[in-house]
Amino acid sequence: MYKKNLSIALGLLTLVAALSCSDGKQKTYNNCSLEKTDNVVTFPIDPETRNNPYVYAFYRDKNGSEYFTMQNAEKRSNDILFYDWNKRQLAFKVKPTKEGPNGVGWVSGYYIHNLDSIYLVDAYGEQIFLINQKGEIKDKFNAKEDVNGVKLSGYKSYADYPLMMIQNKLYVTIDANRFLAHEPVTATINTDTKETVALPFEYPDYPGSDQKIKKSGYETFFGRCFDGERFVYSFAYKENVYVTSPAHDSVQQVPVKTETFDQVKLMDEMGATLDDMFNTATYGPILYDEYRNVFYRIVYPPIKKEAGDDPMLLRMYGSKNFNIIITDHDFRILSEVHFPDNTYNPRVMLVRPEGLYISESHPLNESYSDDELKLRLFELVIIKS
Repeated sequence: MYKKNLSIALGLLTLVAALSCSDGKQKTYNNCSLEKTDNVVTFPIDPETRNNPYVYAFYRDKNGSEYFTMQNAEKRSNDILFYDWNKRQLAFKVKPTKEGPNGVGWVSGYYIHNLDSIYLVDAYGEQIFLINQKGEIKDKFNAKEDVNGVKLSGYKSYADYPLMMIQNKLYVTIDANRFLAHEPVTATINTDTKETVALPFEYPDYPGSDQKIKKSGYETFFGRCFDGERFVYSFAYKENVYVTSPAHDSVQQVPVKTETFDQVKLMDEMGATLDDMFNTATYGPILYDEYRNVFYRIVYPPIKKEAGDDPMLLRMYGSKNFNIIITDHDFRILSEVHFPDNTYNPRVMLVRPEGLYISESHPLNESYSDDELKLRLFELVIIKS
């Protein structure tokens, strides 16, 4: 089963279909849950494409056509695939070239402002390219330091912290350098003037931060979302989420703690094994559901390894199991939903008007196929008590 406390009688579910957590920011909810549906969206995947994209996004063009887009993670491809959401098939590809007059090298991440303005992040974090649908370079952005002399460790983009545009400013995440005095998490690039500004919010301290070289790197993992007014950051090792203004000059910590474990214990780099990674409990990314006005925070509980388990494979596909903490707009916890082993891949999740889609393409799922990407719809329901 997919929700907590299912012993509540069915008679108490009156009006569930009509209710949603977007009924008002001030409303108090007794409990919410994610209900599995029979709605599964399936996209065919060719042999050259992996069904576990690290970078993906939903895109709606000026005519209202809707696309699920993803960067092909197989063979370090730059291809961005556009799948027609309604037809459930590949519509076209944008194919940035690696070499030549429009060469962008290898890229890792993108933001589609429109089909004539697609921003690509250089895999080494040194540049951001602006291309059109044909792959022609229209502009470049790069900075080793911002306008105030703050050194930047390099741009990065991922599904957990995608590029985004507010007015004419591109919000980009900055890689962590644990040996610099300042480690800004985010910078803005003015796309008109090319001015880069490191925002004042920096990577938080973590347990043992005075011995940086001995830590595993998990301290630099985070997810980020934007609710139209606030950026919200979820760090792998922090039970609190960090809520900031767009300027990142106002930062508030709010507890959103799992019921599964007490705290994250970062492993040491020296002597750490894949099994150690497998057994390390962490927090995952956070998503904002604009249609229901709630947040979803992923939790990766500690895992007991069993015979035949492949830690690397399971990490690639979002671990063996996971939880989702549901909070309201003010980060009050409404529920923590536990998902079954070896069934879903939380690294691919998508919020839509009809609900939350979670990838069912987990290699240990009985229905798994290399030839398709499957997204299962979950509906947010309110349990009235």
